[in-house]
Amino acid sequence: MKRSWLIFSLCALAVISAMIWQTRYVLELEAAEVAAQRQAASQETVRLGLWRMDGRLATWLATEAARPYFEYSAYYPLDRPYNALLEPIREGEFLVKSPLLTFESALLLLHFQVDAEGVISSPQVPLSNQRELALDTCIGPTRFESKAGILGDLVARVDRDMLAGVAALEGWCGAAAPDALQALELVVQQNPSPAPASWLNSEQLLLNQREYSKRASNILDVRSQSATVDSDTRGQRISVGPFTPLWYGSGADQLLYVREVHQGDAPILQGFVVDWPALQADLLSELDDLLPGASLQPMPTPTTGELGQGLALAGVPARLVPGDTGASAVETGLTSLGWSQGATWAAVLGALLAVGLTLRAALSLAERRVRFASTVTHELRTPLTTFRLYAEMLADDMVTDEAQRREYLVTLRDESDRLARLVENVLSYARLEEGRSPTRCKDTSVGELLERVVPVLMRRADDAGMNLVTGGDELADRRLQTDVSVVAQVLFNLVDNAAKYAAEAVDRRIHLDLSWQSGQLGLSVSDHGPGVSKHGARRIFRPFERDAVESMPGVGLGLSLSRGLARELGGDLVLEPAPEGARFRLSLPVSS
Repeated sequence: MKRSWLIFSLCALAVISAMIWQTRYVLELEAAEVAAQRQAASQETVRLGLWRMDGRLATWLATEAARPYFEYSAYYPLDRPYNALLEPIREGEFLVKSPLLTFESALLLLHFQVDAEGVISSPQVPLSNQRELALDTCIGPTRFESKAGILGDLVARVDRDMLAGVAALEGWCGAAAPDALQALELVVQQNPSPAPASWLNSEQLLLNQREYSKRASNILDVRSQSATVDSDTRGQRISVGPFTPLWYGSGADQLLYVREVHQGDAPILQGFVVDWPALQADLLSELDDLLPGASLQPMPTPTTGELGQGLALAGVPARLVPGDTGASAVETGLTSLGWSQGATWAAVLGALLAVGLTLRAALSLAERRVRFASTVTHELRTPLTTFRLYAEMLADDMVTDEAQRREYLVTLRDESDRLARLVENVLSYARLEEGRSPTRCKDTSVGELLERVVPVLMRRADDAGMNLVTGGDELADRRLQTDVSVVAQVLFNLVDNAAKYAAEAVDRRIHLDLSWQSGQLGLSVSDHGPGVSKHGARRIFRPFERDAVESMPGVGLGLSLSRGLARELGGDLVLEPAPEGARFRLSLPVSS
């Protein structure tokens, strides 16, 4: 038995260890998948937010990029003007007010122009007599002073060389980190089966860089709308470059855009100053539903690596700090994989439990059968030994006294009855277990049943020196459908147990009481012995179990067999509580 449990324990340990390893691996994969889903959702939200902001930037960048170069003068001459007589007016004699002179925007603070000598001017801050004309006709002193203050701050902070160097760039927004993009694509191609987390990180990074390339290409197209080559009325060659952003100031907190205009051999610079706090608030308003906690961080000197991370805006030199990306919205409850893993654990543990219980039942049954075989052998040896000894003595005329001979013969008769009952109980239990215990139920009365059963029960009680007391004669006329021989066998087993276990009781009565309740006949057998212990009450009807000392005769089949026979008759056998001794009640169905 110990060896069987040891083998079972080792097998169970191996199965559980394999399940733990498999569960851990599955959970790691699931965690990686959830992390990948969160990362993908986060990156998708960020990419959508960047597209929104760059789309909003493109709106006013396109307007500014399409603005003609000559509008950067407060008043500029018309191209080939004529008078009412259709006579050409002399060039420069007729001036038109620039739209920028009265231009107002919450985002653009000032437009400016830098000539070849490095003088910075603004169409919103006209000079000399143009200033007086503007003040008298279209702008007020307050607005003029505000614009003049912004222009003065610009003059103090920047110079032509710095602006010229920026304007000469092709534009950092058009550089979509091609080296990093190509390198990452090569890594992805060369690692078809990398770890899930690193693979998804690389994949998302590659997607971010590709998205940035598309956004940068769109913004570059918008900013290059004025990058044209033309000629003025005097035949001078004019080329206008794209706008390029620039951070300036001690804390890199001021933003402007500048472009280079070539008019003959005298290049000039044109641009506009942006209100960065206002622009930042305007751009972040696009993310209220996506990234409510996001912010923008300037990138004064963006590197290729920063541009390749996919967080850079294409229209302004700044990067997005996403904050809460809403990745927690990804479903994190128990997934189908988790349910299946739980079901697998339940199935495995259930199977182990079932095998354990089956093994326990099998070992218990085997143990009871071994004990049964040993007990039966012992029970058979005693009457057989008696038979052989007494038979030899009687056959050899060793017993001459007639009274003693008669005593020996009575003993042989009793032992033969005991042996017959033992064999009959064993055979009856075997037939019951195999399902081939046919009952021959016939209609009979309670009185007829008692007439056949009570004498046998009284003789057994008398043999044990006890007295059988019967009651319920008033039920003698009641009829029932049953097998009298089977009822007799059950009642004999109950009286036989009472005779054995209550043999030392002071009150040596055995009671057989009859009752009629709920359409059933009840036959109760009780005694005044020690009764059945609480522990024994739970297992007393199990086969080969006995709630008695080992020296007590019997094999532990009587009650189990009796309950089985009672149920075959359509009734039942139960142990009832009693103030003293043991009380068993046999219930039988009555005739309809």
